Amino acid sequence: MSKDELLRVTASDGWLRSFVRRWTKSEEDTEDVVQDAYYQLLRAVDLAESPIENVAAWLYRTAKNLLINRDKKRREQLPDEGLEEMTCLLASDDTPETAMLRQMVWEELEAALSELPDEQCA
Repeated sequence: MSKDELLRVTASDGWLRSFVRRWTKSEEDTEDVVQDAYYQLLRAVDLAESPIENVAAWLYRTAKNLLINRDKKRREQLPDEGLEEMTCLLASDDTPETAMLRQMVWEELEAALSELPDEQCA
């Protein structure tokens, strides 16, 4: 791949940004994925023994893989917020801490249910 061809592809990358934007939550995330895809393209051009035949397809596949990997990382990093409170509902022991957590969970649940419209409560 020549530098002219690379410049041509990067100058018309609206299609890549549009694709990535559909799968990200913010413009910053979109920029990160697009930038990572181009970085990997530059590395691949330097390291490749054979030329990349279809740069657009290569960038699309790379961006798709980056999006999948980001999603996997985010899922692995999800906090366990509320897990302790929810497991207290299933606990068989009646320690003061468990009783307090159980009461707090029920109070929060009742408060959330009371905020629902009447037609959703029927």
